[in-house]
Amino acid sequence: MSLKSLLNFFQPQDKIFYSLFEQVTTTLAQMGVTFHEAIHETDYQKRVSLLKSLEDLEHKNDEVTHQIFIELGRNFITPFDREDIHYLATSLDDVADYIWGAAKRIVNYNMVDIDASTKGFATVIHNSINELNKGVKELRGMKNMRAITEACVRINSFENEADDLLDSSMVALFSTEMDPIEVIKKKDLYQMLEIVTDKCEDAANVIEVGGATPPAITPANVLEKLALVYAAIPAAVIANQDELRIYVSSPVATAYRAAVAASNTQANLTQALDFTYLGIKMVLCPGMLGKSTIVATLRNNLIYAFDAEGDGKALRAVNLADTIAEPVIRTRANMKVGFTHVNGAEIVFYNSAS
Repeated sequence: MSLKSLLNFFQPQDKIFYSLFEQVTTTLAQMGVTFHEAIHETDYQKRVSLLKSLEDLEHKNDEVTHQIFIELGRNFITPFDREDIHYLATSLDDVADYIWGAAKRIVNYNMVDIDASTKGFATVIHNSINELNKGVKELRGMKNMRAITEACVRINSFENEADDLLDSSMVALFSTEMDPIEVIKKKDLYQMLEIVTDKCEDAANVIEVGGATPPAITPANVLEKLALVYAAIPAAVIANQDELRIYVSSPVATAYRAAVAASNTQANLTQALDFTYLGIKMVLCPGMLGKSTIVATLRNNLIYAFDAEGDGKALRAVNLADTIAEPVIRTRANMKVGFTHVNGAEIVFYNSAS
């Protein structure tokens, strides 16, 4: 593995995922604007053209979502929980899918007259996506948690507004004498438009949780964090306890020793002396990435990697016979090295930026 690949493996969290999610919500914002414009367009042909243009934007988001899943499988370190990243990507993709689905229904059902309910949904969706876009862009750096929270609160409020709009629209729809086919068409459209706001709310819930940086590990919470890491270790890995290790940064080791020293139980005192957790050997790694970092995996799952692309030219052999008058050959190699893993499914990672 080259050094460039190694660095890409260990340092994606500040760039790749945030950039991809920002691309998705930027495209969603374009879809929100286009859909809103189409619904309020009085010229039928222009409206159809605008609605059909949403397909390209939906396909564009599909490609970025696919890239998120690729990066999720490729990268060891992520900015927040892997399941949350997967769920956020899926929820955002659903927003695009349901907007395009609603647009197709309007075109395919040949809905020439756009009623007030549909226009109301278009406005709510437009506003909700704008807040979603703001919230996702604030995730990078996670410095303005208040802005993220406020965006999520507004998204939840818009979802409630859409619920109320759906209820009132259904009451009005079934209270008028209308062609049954038209009733079915409108009912289907209303429900799909309301689902768009549900998916926005789903994404907002992930943003609100994912935007919270894990707390720094201290003597007061280190046992709790270790318990969470232990609970996340796959059963097959737990079963191989002879090879299983918990690698910790210096602050975690210090916090752990302080926590067990404060306990009066013989079991904890034994753990402190042996530097183990529930019988699993712990390994102090002073140079580990992050101040509060825990990595649990099998020893043989970690491998030593070097720059295979350039190291062939870095190896030199020097004959010292002419300088020290002895038959000595000195070799020198300049290598870029690091560590990576074999199976990402066998690693549990905790890190706090604090």
